[in-house]
Amino acid sequence: MEANSKAETMECKFHRILMFYVPLLYAIETRFLKRSKLGFLVWVTEYFFPVLLSLFFIISFPNLLIPGIIGIITVYNLYEIGYIQNDCETIKVEKKPTLRISKNELSYYENHKYYIYIIRIFLSIILSIYHCFCQISVTIVIISWMILPLFFIYNKIRGRMNLYLILLLTTYRYLMPLFLTVSYYDKQFILIAIVLFVSYPLIKWIEVCAGGKSLPPEVWTRLFLKSYESRFLFRIKYYVVLTLFFIGVSSTIGYNYIWLLPLYYFILRLFQYRMPKLGPR
Repeated sequence: MEANSKAETMECKFHRILMFYVPLLYAIETRFLKRSKLGFLVWVTEYFFPVLLSLFFIISFPNLLIPGIIGIITVYNLYEIGYIQNDCETIKVEKKPTLRISKNELSYYENHKYYIYIIRIFLSIILSIYHCFCQISVTIVIISWMILPLFFIYNKIRGRMNLYLILLLTTYRYLMPLFLTVSYYDKQFILIAIVLFVSYPLIKWIEVCAGGKSLPPEVWTRLFLKSYESRFLFRIKYYVVLTLFFIGVSSTIGYNYIWLLPLYYFILRLFQYRMPKLGPR
């Protein structure tokens, strides 16, 4: 309630206007910094660095940095269209909406929403053309746009079905930058994609289904954790098991580095366990 009142009185500052048009800025302003003052750092450690690390396992560093960052920008530019629709359109039909932007910003959105969506779509087209020139499959580029109808469905419905859509949305956000950066999908690529998937999207989904969206927990989540409140300890145990598992896999198939990603998350979660406010919701 206090957060909503605060949002209503916020001024429509220039950088808050820019967030409607500039990729990543909307997520920074309405998602990362809303969680805490260190929200951007949390995003870097939980998302940006692990995605680039996954790419580093597939291709050499000089060849991945710029294409990898552009791939992340492409994903977020499309992803933020879903955020904007949720924050500005979905709230109109909700009884108790979560207000992430002020009334002045909502007013600006209403007066300029066609320009906002046109510019966002135009940027996505330019970025898609760039990926095609980098020899990324046209099919993959088209699939990257499928986040829009998926997010539209997510924003239209409310209830337990959303829990399962979250898995698709999170998987897209983490894995699509890999597909938009690497033009060949060999066994090594598939293995790294699987490791990244189980290292964050999967465990995040288990936590959400355990009560992370203020809904009754799914019965099957009791196999993993007793309640949503016990998620911090669950994360540490999860990453210990995952790291040991992939050490075993790497010793069998020869990819000696795949266990580094779950190990990285284990160290991060261990640090967050001592400082819960830095951890994901």
